[in-house]
Amino acid sequence: MKINQNNSVKRIRITLWQKKMVFLFFVLMIPLFFISRNIIVGFTQTTDKNEKRITKEVFKNEPIEILEIKSDEKAVRLKENFAQKDDWLKDFTLKFRNVSGKSIVYVSTVIGFPETESTGYGMVYPLKFGINPLVKKSKGQPKLLKSNDIGEIVLTAENYLNLKNFLATRSHSLNDLTEIHLTILVVYFDDGTQWGAGTTFRPDPNIPDKFIPVDQNNQEEEK
Repeated sequence: MKINQNNSVKRIRITLWQKKMVFLFFVLMIPLFFISRNIIVGFTQTTDKNEKRITKEVFKNEPIEILEIKSDEKAVRLKENFAQKDDWLKDFTLKFRNVSGKSIVYVSTVIGFPETESTGYGMVYPLKFGINPLVKKSKGQPKLLKSNDIGEIVLTAENYLNLKNFLATRSHSLNDLTEIHLTILVVYFDDGTQWGAGTTFRPDPNIPDKFIPVDQNNQEEEK
């Protein structure tokens, strides 16, 4: 009886010891798993720079509808990765339709580079259609895009070079960046109103160059 009891005690001790060893094994493997995972992810990110992606900020009641986006004369879709090695924003073109029901005279957009946040604030580059009616002595020709008409915003060869130089001020290479984020900032109409971030504004009759929002009930409050 004593021999059997001793054997049982040994088996129990061995079982507890095995459980402790298994537990210790998993505890030690957890940090190794995350380290190896980060190495794999980092390796993927640094070796997969040919995969590019374009995303867009979405607001309610946007007055323009994006019809087509081109990068280096190749049509691409929002939120879908596409293969592009060098000069992937060369001849970048944004084709859009005026769905506001009004005539548009100016569209201001920016393309942001989320990956540049590694060296500070996120860098953004402006692109526009038409002339800002609030800026005096603006260069360029005025444009009028009637309701349902189609317009284009193009990154010209000059702007493309300026963009690359702009990114280089923070030691970023355009070819090494893999994503841009498109935002429609403001749209001006020929009736003097404007749209921005989902809200329509009209000029303040009491303060020049100031705008006040107009809600759906035509009630106005100061911006």
